[in-house]
Amino acid sequence: MLIIKLVFVCCSIAVFFIGLHLVRNFERVFGANIPAPNENESSRLLNKTQVILLWVMALKLMITMAVIL
Repeated sequence: MLIIKLVFVCCSIAVFFIGLHLVRNFERVFGANIPAPNENESSRLLNKTQVILLWVMALKLMITMAVIL
């Protein structure tokens, strides 16, 4: 059990730092894409929202599994 808990703790730390990387490079990752002329601000906002929600859910899952096990 300790090994599984350690794996989830390591995954939690990795997911946290991946989220920090996304926040620090937000404009570079989610900025305007010049070759895609039909991409507007609302579609970029939707992409940002989906990525942030996915990151929060993954972090919550990893922390929950680390605490439960």
